Amino acid sequence: MKSLCFAVLIAFSIVVAAISSGQSTAVQPSAAANAQRVADGAYRDGLFVGKLHRRLGRQEHIIWGRWNSGQDRQSFTEGYSAGYGGTLAR
Repeated sequence: MKSLCFAVLIAFSIVVAAISSGQSTAVQPSAAANAQRVADGAYRDGLFVGKLHRRLGRQEHIIWGRWNSGQDRQSFTEGYSAGYGGTLAR
């Protein structure tokens, strides 16, 4: 009986280890994407303005006029949406 309990415990430990190692690899691309966004000035600016508008009770309104390129405007929009609460309709 002890050997059966020991075998079940070992099998359970292996399954838990396999599941947890699979989850850690899935998280890494997301962390890399977040690091890239944090380094993006337009995204950070949008995040700040979105949080500010939400805190002040303003309606969602994108004011990306200071960002010239399409990529910067896209990054600002994504940051604003994340800062405001992710409710921005595209």
